[in-house]
Amino acid sequence: MKKLICLCLAALLLLTNLPTVRADVIFVPMGDDFFDEHRDECAYHDRYYTAQGPNGDVTVYESPISDRVIKTVDNGETLWVSYVYTDSDGTQWGCTGGWDDENGWVPMPYLALVYDHISFAEEYGHTFLQEAGELDKKWQGKEIYFWEYPGCPEPVSIELLWEHMPSYDCIYVDENGSHWGQINYYYGLRDLWFNLDTPDADFATLFPNGVEAPSQPVQSEPTEPAKRVDEIKPQPDFDITIVVICVAAVMVVSALLLILLKRKR
Repeated sequence: MKKLICLCLAALLLLTNLPTVRADVIFVPMGDDFFDEHRDECAYHDRYYTAQGPNGDVTVYESPISDRVIKTVDNGETLWVSYVYTDSDGTQWGCTGGWDDENGWVPMPYLALVYDHISFAEEYGHTFLQEAGELDKKWQGKEIYFWEYPGCPEPVSIELLWEHMPSYDCIYVDENGSHWGQINYYYGLRDLWFNLDTPDADFATLFPNGVEAPSQPVQSEPTEPAKRVDEIKPQPDFDITIVVICVAAVMVVSALLLILLKRKR
C-alpha cells in the first residue's frame, strides 16, 4: 500500500510540474470546434512561451477565424502552446490553454520561446557523446533529480520506486566536467536529463555559483492605448461553396434582368 501511495504521489507531482517535467500525457483541446474541424492541420507542439505583443500584451482569440476575444495577456506572462496551426496567409497560430483553462488561439509571432530541452539540444547537441548506459542499481528506492536541461533552475526530485533504472543514450559534459545522461523515455517521463556523477545532487550542490541564464528575448514595454499598432487578427474562413452559390445567383439574376430589358424593348 505504501508503494502504491508513493507511485500516486509521484504521478501527481509530474502533472503539477509540467513546465519542468515532461510527462507522457498528450493534451487534446476539449470543446474547441476549430480544433475538431482542423485537427489534421494542427501540429502537436508542447512548448512554453512568454507573451511579446507589439502593444504590451497579446490577445487570445476563440480561433484563427474568429475575432471573439477570450482574454488578453500582458507581455512577460507565460503561455503553454499545445498545437500550432498555419493559416492560408502563412501565419502560425498557437493553441493555448490547459486542462483547467479556457482554450484559445494566439499569433505565434507575438510569442517568445522559453528555453527548454529542445533549445538546449540545438545549442549543445554538437557536443553530445553517443554513449548508452543505465543508472546504477544502488540508486533504486532513492530520490534523484530530473532536469529539463543541465543547469535548469527547477529540477524535480523523484523517488525511484520502479525495478528498472533510468537509461540514457547520449552524454553531455558541462563546463565543470560533470557528466549528464539524457533519457528518451522512463515511466512517462520524456526528454529529461540526470547527473551521472551525483544523481541526487540539487541545483545548489551542483552549481554553488549559479549558472549563466540562457539568452531570453528582451521584454517590450507596454505602449499607450492611443499608440497601439495594427496587430495580426483572425481571418474569416469563407466557405468556397457559399461563394460559388452567390456568384451563380448573381449571374442568374443578371441574365433574367437582361431578358426582361430586351422584352420591354
